[in-house]
Amino acid sequence: METVSFKTRARTVDHLGREQIADVPTAISELWKNSYDAYARNVSLTIFDEAPLAVSITDDGHGMNYDELVDRWLVVGTESKLFEDTRTPSDMDGLPARSRQGQKGIGRLSSAHLGPIMLLISKRRGQETAAALIDWRLFENPYLILSDIEIPVVTLPNPKAIGQRLPEMISALLRNVRGDGSGSERDRRITAAWSSYDHVAATNATDLLSIAPSRLIIDGCGAFRILDHHLGLWPVWTAELDHGTAMVVSGATDEFAAFLPANKNLTVAQTDRDRFVATLGGFVDPLFDPTRPDLEAVRPEFDYRVDVHTKGERVGIIGSRDEFSRTLTDQMEHIVDGRIGEDGVFRGQIKSFGKWRKTGGDYVILPRRNCRCPSARYPGLVRWTSTSRRSSGIRGAPPIRRATSSA
Repeated sequence: METVSFKTRARTVDHLGREQIADVPTAISELWKNSYDAYARNVSLTIFDEAPLAVSITDDGHGMNYDELVDRWLVVGTESKLFEDTRTPSDMDGLPARSRQGQKGIGRLSSAHLGPIMLLISKRRGQETAAALIDWRLFENPYLILSDIEIPVVTLPNPKAIGQRLPEMISALLRNVRGDGSGSERDRRITAAWSSYDHVAATNATDLLSIAPSRLIIDGCGAFRILDHHLGLWPVWTAELDHGTAMVVSGATDEFAAFLPANKNLTVAQTDRDRFVATLGGFVDPLFDPTRPDLEAVRPEFDYRVDVHTKGERVGIIGSRDEFSRTLTDQMEHIVDGRIGEDGVFRGQIKSFGKWRKTGGDYVILPRRNCRCPSARYPGLVRWTSTSRRSSGIRGAPPIRRATSSA
């Protein structure tokens, strides 16, 4: 008898990341949740109208140092909810405690949805900057062993030093395709894996001019570059802050192209735009009204924005300060505003045809006599709203206890 261990193919990362995420807007929401967990106050997504198409995601959270990037971010399946929260008051940056939003420990892998090549740069307050370069297409090769893929990671005295280190990082990344020429067992496995993958891809290709997967990676990495405007909204890059994280993705997926001026009249582009707005437009409670502290909606100190950078200018697409707000819903003709308690009794106010129907007290509506109130995970808290939109945004705040309609 002998004992053997599992062998993990590189495609496992592809299965756990990209194939577990529904679409690009959902992937972005997962990354924004990670920013929220890092006590960021601001997060941004920028789409750059250039070739190759590029996007960046930046935040002003507590960031990561080199050890955290290697031992946590690059470790698949880490589950922070199982361990003691080690974030310090300095990490929280004066904000109240936040409940964690990231789930499953694979949210970071959703960045594979954004595009093939990603540069990650992160900085903790008072520490050196850490950076990693990843081409997610490496994990599509079914012949590669996961442990054979090596990700280049560097430390930098400041974020802008990445320009000097990027060529050597690209060279190191491409050794996962070309091999290192040493003739070692790993070197032979890598070259054989890409030879086999390229052969299978060519055999199954329907286009005689199709490019081999290995050549796509080599050419894509050769075209990768970091320009100053890619990180223009990152306060660490502009020296406004000393902490935060940024991702720059090259060869971004076509879904981002829906927002480019050249595609503004395409029907299919409108479908993609609608999906972005539906998922990201209500990332935090859009019905919060700071002028009405008596209302129970809670809006965390967390702002987000999506911009398109074209012809040297930024055009806003989605933002946490968009027009949709409680101010608008308060103008609707019909509103149910109240709470259903643990006893199943509704207590609150009702507005119909533009008039509040009872003043000086709440309506009290009892449940039916034969109604049995089920137990709930959060007893007494319900969400009623006909204006709510599909969202995978921040959870953990008291829900909207409000039903509104313009009918």
